[in-house]
Amino acid sequence: MVRNDCLWALHYLPWLAVCVNLPVRLARYFLMKRGSQVRDPGGFFWIVRELILALPGVFRTRTPLTWSDLAEWRRLLHELYKEETGLVPTTPAAQPAADTTTPAAPTSGAG
Repeated sequence: MVRNDCLWALHYLPWLAVCVNLPVRLARYFLMKRGSQVRDPGGFFWIVRELILALPGVFRTRTPLTWSDLAEWRRLLHELYKEETGLVPTTPAAQPAADTTTPAAPTSGAG
């Protein structure tokens, strides 16, 4: 699971996002291992080895998302999360953007 997540990041995320994302995804291995009763000696190094061996193919076939596509994808995930759980995520990306296509209604000073 961690290896596949890392391979996905290498193939589809912009390089700057890979630099931030890959260490986080690799760290998840230790979180998953801590919660499991299964011994996995050398598992982390196997993952790193697999990623290194996959790099030539990554460089040949890499098709990263644009930053705008990545933002849209994240927005859609937040909408899906909100629909499925009824909860509103607290991240700034989940806040709806202001509608700038229609002018604001004029306010009257008289009242």
